[in-house]
Amino acid sequence: SFLTSRTPHANMSLTHRLSKKELQAASQPSIDSVIERARSTGKLNLSERDLTQVPNAVWDLSSLTVLDLSGNCLSELSAGLYVMQNLRQLNMSNNCFKKVPDVVCKLPKLQDLFINSNQLTEFPTNCSRLTSLKNLNLGNNKLTEAPIGVAQLTTLKELSLAHNKLRTLPAEYAKLKNLRVLRLYGNEMEEVPEAVVSMEGLEILDMHGNKLNTVPRELRQLRHLHELMLYENNIHRCPSDIFRMEEIEEVSLD
Repeated sequence: SFLTSRTPHANMSLTHRLSKKELQAASQPSIDSVIERARSTGKLNLSERDLTQVPNAVWDLSSLTVLDLSGNCLSELSAGLYVMQNLRQLNMSNNCFKKVPDVVCKLPKLQDLFINSNQLTEFPTNCSRLTSLKNLNLGNNKLTEAPIGVAQLTTLKELSLAHNKLRTLPAEYAKLKNLRVLRLYGNEMEEVPEAVVSMEGLEILDMHGNKLNTVPRELRQLRHLHELMLYENNIHRCPSDIFRMEEIEEVSLD
């Protein structure tokens, strides 16, 4: 009876001493069991595991279609990733990557690539093998120039370069004719880049939180645009016909 009366209190004090993160880790299934399950599901979630490197057993999973490595302490990936030729979604967000591992650009079926919230200062110049990529998130990094390699990704439908230190976009970005959503908020742009006007399929343009002074009349050429977010800028003048664009639903200036 002595033991049974003491045990709950002992457990309670232990619980109080554990941090929220430790409790979360304790409730997670083991990495080995998650990897084993991924052999049948084709999806592997190793997010929030405090990993500094990916377990070697992962590189045996050649049939993976989804790999989530977000919220760890990773700064590089093994060339073993190359075996995952069926990978469609790769989440590397919230890690410590300073550059995108070259092997990432060798995944021809990849559709979604999330590398936001890292420490990227560059992006590979040759990404021509990413022929299926639809969604690329490079937000919240340390980019001072928009990567020229992104201009090769002509299948892109959604691109985020938000929260970097960009002043403009290269003229080559005009090739991104299939882009539907462009997020450039939280940068240092003083004008809407000329390349944006050539993105004729654009539906959502978010440039809030920059240093814009004016809204170019040429935005009228974006006939499919229905959301234009320009608040938290220094805009003094906006052409009235922007509000009369055929499909426009929302223009946010303040």
